[in-house]
Amino acid sequence: MIQLSSVWAWGVPRGGDWSPLWLSLRSAGLALVLVVPLGIACAHQVRQWQGRRRTIADLLLLSPLVLPPTVLGFLLLQLLGRYGPLGALLHRCGIEVVFSWPATVISAAVVAFPLMYRSALAALEQIDPALPQVARSLGATELRVLRRITLPLALPGLVAGISLSFARALGEFGTTLMLAGNIPGRTQTMPLALFAAVDADRTDLAWFWTCWVLALNGLSLLLMQRLELQNWPHRHPLGRIHSRRHRRSRRRSHSAWHAAALPLPGVSPAPHQQPFRLELDIHRRLGEFDLDLRLASGCRRIAILGASGAGKSQL
Repeated sequence: MIQLSSVWAWGVPRGGDWSPLWLSLRSAGLALVLVVPLGIACAHQVRQWQGRRRTIADLLLLSPLVLPPTVLGFLLLQLLGRYGPLGALLHRCGIEVVFSWPATVISAAVVAFPLMYRSALAALEQIDPALPQVARSLGATELRVLRRITLPLALPGLVAGISLSFARALGEFGTTLMLAGNIPGRTQTMPLALFAAVDADRTDLAWFWTCWVLALNGLSLLLMQRLELQNWPHRHPLGRIHSRRHRRSRRRSHSAWHAAALPLPGVSPAPHQQPFRLELDIHRRLGEFDLDLRLASGCRRIAILGASGAGKSQL
């Protein structure tokens, strides 16, 4: 039986130090800084593609998820090594990546990126494309649409992607071993420290790092669940708004407008929808109010703004 005193001595593993823990946290944290914006940007771009171009993009961006870690590490070593195409350029600038601490960050980022990209893509594809279109029709810029509509609606999926990416980066072993080596105090993260402990027949130390990895991964997943419960669906009840508007729209008369299935330039319909076009051309005298309205749009939701008495209710 493993005695507690054989594993910890005043809070420090016997015969070891805390450097693998700090190296792992720093590497995983910086990897998130790299992969979160890059994963969201790639997912936002790929979501607009169809056919062969999207298939090729998915194949390339998800390949680190299916390649063996040692194969991925070997490819990075050939790319970033002193005689590699990118490594030679960095070497001329006085930068050495291989067998250094930045190599642990690169390894963690590469293996964590596919999880962030796939989670962000799934979250963005769940958003009704009509919602950003309405915002654009009201004059919102692309940056404002992204900040006020797209990202808040995709927040649960993004939180899940961040949590899974952090856990994956924290537990990376094979790619890091190939690219950064197992240098105590410099590149030895917790998985590498665990490997070294087992190789040295230090079962107590191996259990120590195993418990730390399990604890940190468990906290990451617990945080993900709590954030999802707090932010969805109470923060963005757009689904309920949509359902109420849909029920009211079914009761409205269709005598004043005509909808035709005509394609619009620059508007790509969702896979489950047909191309849509709404045309309004109304001229009607209502008491002393003269209603004169002409509109053509490919958006399935239209916001009507106007001052009091402008005719919104009459419309």
